[in-house]
Amino acid sequence: LKRYKVKSIALFDSYLRDEQTEDSDIDFLVEFEQDTYNNFVNLIFALENLFKKKVAVVSTEDLSPYGVRDE
Repeated sequence: LKRYKVKSIALFDSYLRDEQTEDSDIDFLVEFEQDTYNNFVNLIFALENLFKKKVAVVSTEDLSPYGVRDE
């Protein structure tokens, strides 16, 4: 995860609740140290390769209004 500048990662949705189906993707909420397109996309590829399942990644930056962090 360090390679993709991940500061923190959390599982959410169906896999967290143990309600996944065969067709469910694995949902992750990710905080990046450096939120770039390459880090985002390459993390998705790495997680899909690791789990052999479709994954969805939501950046914490996407949850912040206007993409601005309150730091």
